[in-house]
Amino acid sequence: MWNTIVFGIFILFFTSIIILTLIDYNKKRCLKGSPFISVIVPTYHDSDTLASTIESIYLSYNREKIELIVVDDNSDNKTEQILNSLRQVYKFRIIHNRVNLGKVKSINNAFGYTKGEIILVVDSDTQLNKKAVTDMLSRLESDSVGATSCRYKPINRGFLARMQEIEYGMISLLQTAYNTKSTISLWGGCMAFKREAFENVQMLSENALIEDMDLALKLGKSGWRVEEASSFVFSAVPVHLKDWFKQKIRWGAGGMQNVIKHFPFFIFHPIFLLFTTTYTLLTISFAIAMTNNILFFENMLKLFHYFRQIGFSILTSFGLMKLTEGLTLFKEVMLYFLYPLFSIPYVIINMSHRKEWYKLFLVIPFSLAYFPVRSEERRVGKECRSRWSPYH
Repeated sequence: MWNTIVFGIFILFFTSIIILTLIDYNKKRCLKGSPFISVIVPTYHDSDTLASTIESIYLSYNREKIELIVVDDNSDNKTEQILNSLRQVYKFRIIHNRVNLGKVKSINNAFGYTKGEIILVVDSDTQLNKKAVTDMLSRLESDSVGATSCRYKPINRGFLARMQEIEYGMISLLQTAYNTKSTISLWGGCMAFKREAFENVQMLSENALIEDMDLALKLGKSGWRVEEASSFVFSAVPVHLKDWFKQKIRWGAGGMQNVIKHFPFFIFHPIFLLFTTTYTLLTISFAIAMTNNILFFENMLKLFHYFRQIGFSILTSFGLMKLTEGLTLFKEVMLYFLYPLFSIPYVIINMSHRKEWYKLFLVIPFSLAYFPVRSEERRVGKECRSRWSPYH
């Protein structure tokens, strides 16, 4: 009975979210003008990816309409050498922090040097593209939109990166559905906002564990709309369990911090909480069902051996099992096929072409292993009060 109620609620919100997302995705968007933009790139020990990030910025927009400011947050000598080399080609401004200030302070300080009415913040391990920039800037042409951002598509390879790609698709699907009102978070590695809106909420909060989500909520409370772009950018994601664990704990702790800080906003924007709550409850219910099924199939095996011991053939024993526990067995087996189906939209949203159909099979490990573990990380994160590096 409990599983049926949770399942029904989830189906209702899941269907609504997909419909709202499809409406947003199908809107035709084109950039009417060519505004001057200021781009801020905070970097800290990212010498391996910094060059490709800067190159992608100039390849994604009119070079004459870009003002680039790179903040070297007391990085190593290799990062400084790369910046000096790139500066000979692109003529951007470099701000050297004598001590490590962190991402938030670096962006806030660099904002004082910008000239554009639109500010684009890009992490130094993220690669822009024309479609993403056009998507973000076209949304900012609306008077009511104060900020927008693009989701990440992992540039890394490996199983953990593929799981995070599905997870980011899930997050983006939910946030895009909220574009009709104002979405609750930004992707800090690629976000664009209006100068007026940023100044109106007094820039980034230095005490926020997840400053991009905090910024989106502050803008929403101030009357500005925040939108999730339909496009994506490539970005590096954690590929080692230690880094992944730290990131998820910080997300969990930061998410809870923002819920407490901006609780009135969530009261009037219940879809996010209802969706994540019902999906998490569905996951927990599935995990409980899996545990029960282990005992169930163990009992089925004992029943099979019992029929064999009293002289029945293998086929007859299976037939007797079907008669005694057939309906229950069918329901339990169907659960394993039904639950992963809900993760299919998270994969489809990241498929660039039909040749990537094989990614659909990734919903099985994502649903049965990755997300249940991810939910546990979020629970631990809510209890965490540690401080985490703003660059991860």
